[in-house]
Amino acid sequence: MRKIIFHYHLFKNAGSSVDAILKSNFPTQWVTREFNSTYDFNQQQVALWCQQESQAVAFSSHTALLPPPEIADTTVFPILFIRHPIDRIASAYEFEKHQDGDSPAILLARNNSLAGYIDHHLSHERISQCRNFQSHRLAQMSNANNSEAMLDAALHAIEQLPFIGLVDAFDDSLQRLKHWLLPHFPDFETMAVAKNVRRGEMDLPARLAAIQKEIGDECYQRLLAANSDDMAVYEQVKKTYVQKQIPKTIMQFWHSADLPEDIAPLVANWQRQHPDFKHQLFNDETARAYLSEHFPAAYLEAFNACAVPAMRSDFFRYAFIYNEGGIYVDAGIDCLKPLTDWLDFSQQLVLIKKPKGGGRLINGFIAATAHDGFLQAMLAQCLSNIKSQSNNNVWLVTGPGVINNLVKNRAIKPQIQIIEFAEFKQYCHIFNNLDHKKTIHWSLVQKDQSIYADSKPHIETAPSNQINSEAVNIKIVLIGHPRCGSKSLAQYLSRAGLATGHERIALNDEGLCSWWLTANRKPALGAYLYKNKTDNRQLKPELVCHFIRNPLDAIPSIIIENEFNQRNNNSFKTRQQTIKRRFGVDLAEYDALTAATLSYAYWNKLAEQAVPDLRVRVEHMEADLQPIMQYYGLTAGKNIPKLNTSATKFGVQDKLSVDTDMLMAVAVGKASIYLKNYINLYYPE
Repeated sequence: MRKIIFHYHLFKNAGSSVDAILKSNFPTQWVTREFNSTYDFNQQQVALWCQQESQAVAFSSHTALLPPPEIADTTVFPILFIRHPIDRIASAYEFEKHQDGDSPAILLARNNSLAGYIDHHLSHERISQCRNFQSHRLAQMSNANNSEAMLDAALHAIEQLPFIGLVDAFDDSLQRLKHWLLPHFPDFETMAVAKNVRRGEMDLPARLAAIQKEIGDECYQRLLAANSDDMAVYEQVKKTYVQKQIPKTIMQFWHSADLPEDIAPLVANWQRQHPDFKHQLFNDETARAYLSEHFPAAYLEAFNACAVPAMRSDFFRYAFIYNEGGIYVDAGIDCLKPLTDWLDFSQQLVLIKKPKGGGRLINGFIAATAHDGFLQAMLAQCLSNIKSQSNNNVWLVTGPGVINNLVKNRAIKPQIQIIEFAEFKQYCHIFNNLDHKKTIHWSLVQKDQSIYADSKPHIETAPSNQINSEAVNIKIVLIGHPRCGSKSLAQYLSRAGLATGHERIALNDEGLCSWWLTANRKPALGAYLYKNKTDNRQLKPELVCHFIRNPLDAIPSIIIENEFNQRNNNSFKTRQQTIKRRFGVDLAEYDALTAATLSYAYWNKLAEQAVPDLRVRVEHMEADLQPIMQYYGLTAGKNIPKLNTSATKFGVQDKLSVDTDMLMAVAVGKASIYLKNYINLYYPE
């Protein structure tokens, strides 16, 4: 199935900026053309154009008419932006006034004031430039030309079209555009653009006030009257996409299509008490179909990786409510009072807090507007937890632990309305003695099996309120790639007065320098997981440092470590598995030089993702560590130790000689971007 984007470029509705974004995403697959305005002929021309431009992905036209063309084996994604009509007309005047040429429109603008320009257009009934231009174009969705029916047709088009942006909420509109297109165009990106922008940096109210002052009250009111349909269209789009309300949608989930006898009446009661709400009950199969349609492939993969139904329910509720907004309610909760009696639909996000455990937020009831930033952070954390199999505790991986850890660690500052549990119980009743909770509840299942669908060995389960390890506050964690001077760095800091372990941490150590700890960061906990046969701790550092070595020296050493015993060592296997899981790149598929180069690039990128407080080049250790030395009052030693070299560890004296061109030639994909940054650390352009 072919997929194309069609931009209906309404004059002076930020179309040039939208085109710039499309051209940036599809530089050789963006095309534009203008058409005859006759309706039937226009439709035929547009469809034929899309078929003829068989390699194009993005299309743009000022004169193509709605509805989107119907083409066999092709899905069309229509884009259209709406603007405040008075603001649009003033912008059109400014644009035409400053154009070269001698067309009637340009001469009219050049030789008249804005008031004269408006007066001329309003004096000619057949010219729509200053009279309901946008509603006229929208009404063509149903080929409505009757002026009396035009507004109804335009408003109906707003309901039918899958995407309409608003010029004076352009950034928010681009976010919606990106989210809508991303499942179908995975590399689609938006960026800050401003093409053909005039009237300075004033906001919309200031621009409208300036226009009214410029043309006078009488002309302004006449213009408003002539654009009453456009004003209604603008207000409808603004209400739909800008003045956000929690949608009247109730979403519930049960893993199978058949509801248990004790669950079905509870679900039915939510439907009965909310006849004017949209009620959607999902199961595993319908949730998979929804994720496939609305999200990138990684989301469906994460859903399928969850072996426990409660995990799938957790993950899907966050995804659905983030995408569409609305109210999620656990299937085991009964409705005592309709939502309209007690829920504030003007809030951005509503959660319930239980008094137990220091006032923990629960996830059995979530109400939110679409595209809420906190829900986005929750989804991202769940994706990371599932992909890395961070724990065998559902509560921590996808459950309320995700919410509470994000709030606790201030990963994002959400605008949450908190409803205390005592108040919530007046409106809803949570049943804790349902049959499934006695037999297949997640807390019981995770005791005996892995919670992940790939059947990896069972991981010891932690209590629901903590990970199964002691939390230890330490001064510093240093992370980076192996063969990059970690032992020398640990020794240097220890000699300076900051006891720093190398790969292993003793009870009296104040820090740890470790390459493998790079992959054990758990952002939700604000900690690094440190585990061996006798020790199991969460290391919570005050500072995080990324150590790095010149790639021309490091990569030859990495080759020696990788290939010394035919890649049959824990270092290579750990990096191979982690990089494959995090970046989708398998080092085992590449030759020695390429594998080492990719490992260097991706592992250091993994260290960067920890947002370290400091980066230390091991060749410039003394200078780069100065901020830490001063912060902790350390005394630098005279000699920087050179330890654990390839000669001493592997007995290899001769290493491959490489240069930057050689490394960049084998750095495939995004690794080339990462590697270039690290090369520039040592060889700035």
